[in-house]
Amino acid sequence: MTRTLMVSMLGLMLALPAYAATEWTVDHDESRLGFTNWWEGEAFESVFRQWRAETLRFSPDDLQGSHFDIRVDLASVDTGTSDGNEAIAQPEWFNLSRYTTARYVADSFHATDDGGYQARGELSLKGNTHPVTLNLQWRPGDDGARLTGSTRLDRTRFDVGLGEWRSGDTIDLEVLVTFDLRLHRAQQ
Repeated sequence: MTRTLMVSMLGLMLALPAYAATEWTVDHDESRLGFTNWWEGEAFESVFRQWRAETLRFSPDDLQGSHFDIRVDLASVDTGTSDGNEAIAQPEWFNLSRYTTARYVADSFHATDDGGYQARGELSLKGNTHPVTLNLQWRPGDDGARLTGSTRLDRTRFDVGLGEWRSGDTIDLEVLVTFDLRLHRAQQ
């Protein structure tokens, strides 16, 4: 009886479709990673020109096997003005003379009631590491996929905006991080 049960279980396992989270590459020319903050109530947007996905593995059919490891070149930030670019490099903000990279790593993914997904991971920025949850939307296509998402951060948790900027009176404490990634299946 034991042998029959084992053969039956093996047959069932072979008959089930095997899902594995897909490894993706990013089309940087058609993708964006940036953030929005508010100066005296007026929104201003910034974008990172250089970043890479060390690992970007995602599949709605295998959330447990999904994994993100994203590294951002902080010096590639473009605030839209030369004054803004100069200011954000200073120790009160990104402190680019000491910190060059931010990193986000996520291993916990789940579906949400609105048809989207959430990635729970950790963001390391300026020597500080804190849990961060990304809200994701997944749109698969014949030639790849589109992954969009966002999260809201308190910049002071990461020591961004110190000194006179820490209060939030002039520049809001909350930062909206957004991304829109065009993905292609990685070559095996």
